Amino acid sequence: MSREGKLHTRHVASLAFAMTCAGPFGVEAAVRCFGAPAFFLGLFVTMLGYVLPQIFMTCELSMMPPLSNRGVVTWISRAFGGKAGECIGLNMLLYQIVDLATYTTVIVGYAESAGYEVHSGLPAIAPLLAISVGLCVNLLAVEMAAEVFMGVLALVLLPFLLGLRWSVPSLLGTNFWSGATVTQPSKDWNLFFSSLIWLNTGWDSFGNLAEEVAGPRQLLQGLLWAALAAFIVYLLCTWQALGAEGSWQDGYLAIAYRRFWQPLGIWVCISAALANTLLYTSELAVVARFLQSLGDSSEAMPQLLPSCFRRELSTGAPIVALLVTTALQLCLLLLTFDYLVQLSTLLHVVVYWWQLAAFLQLKLRHPELVRLYAVPGGRWGAALLCGLKAPVLVALVITGCQDWSMVLGALLVNVLFYFVVQCVK
Repeated sequence: MSREGKLHTRHVASLAFAMTCAGPFGVEAAVRCFGAPAFFLGLFVTMLGYVLPQIFMTCELSMMPPLSNRGVVTWISRAFGGKAGECIGLNMLLYQIVDLATYTTVIVGYAESAGYEVHSGLPAIAPLLAISVGLCVNLLAVEMAAEVFMGVLALVLLPFLLGLRWSVPSLLGTNFWSGATVTQPSKDWNLFFSSLIWLNTGWDSFGNLAEEVAGPRQLLQGLLWAALAAFIVYLLCTWQALGAEGSWQDGYLAIAYRRFWQPLGIWVCISAALANTLLYTSELAVVARFLQSLGDSSEAMPQLLPSCFRRELSTGAPIVALLVTTALQLCLLLLTFDYLVQLSTLLHVVVYWWQLAAFLQLKLRHPELVRLYAVPGGRWGAALLCGLKAPVLVALVITGCQDWSMVLGALLVNVLFYFVVQCVK
């Protein structure tokens, strides 16, 4: 864990883009609610009020020596003590494990909803293939894995670039305004807001790679480039698909691009499978290193898991953490996507509030602490960040507490997970 960080700007950017976006898949629900103009406005507001504050806050909290891959455990422990850090850190780990499982459950569903017939056994095999690919790629050195992500991302995004040939002429005509307006919008605010957040989540997970990055400049620049790329991809691909004039049901991007040119439809479906595999693989890299760090101990941070989790290959891959996480993902295949995504959102919002509280506590009460990167503006910068972030978190709480059975389920799974960890330790 003491080796020199090897992730430079391009590596951080590719990992962040693969983890938070990896393609435009999932925009359909937000567009279907209120139409494309509202989606474009919501995307812009989400970037300013959620993504950028999260990136700046994550960079400052991550770049406070001594650097640690424990991410939120380190942040909360420094601000509120080791016991609070342990509880919230385990909640973060639980969220990441549940969130990982969402990607494996939607790989085949996109192709099916787009109208393509698949072999009856493929829905059962495809998640296993994604889990296997994720494990194999993460056995490589982390910078080598990032290079692989860049190559696969190019293949995922290529059909959307080719689609410019047919979509631009349509959008320059009268089709744009008819495509931009949804004939029968669902007007579901919860779905609209949740979809926008889900399309832009995962930035705080890079606190689990603090020891892997070459420096604070590389971390900040990589995350900002990834955020810009994700914004452009969502904007451009949605704009192109408007030229096909459809109802924006799930999987609509494949239908739209198939209308432009038949081969593009199946290519988009394949890209959807690759994108979700990338999301799984990149997040697995972060989760495994977080799990590995919990098996280590220092004067400031307690050891939360057995020391065997520290074991790694010559490539630096945390082999025990990877195998344990993979085994848990195989168990979670029994759950549905709808349940997993609601549970992960509810678990994550708790961590979000503690992250913001830790940031403000360290910023205002402990300005003397060394920071390799600090949010510009001092206290005024922190106040601006809080003013942008807090309303988003309030909305997330309101959305997440709509189903009380889910709230009780989240509390139960937290208690059970904490009990199991204590027994193992």
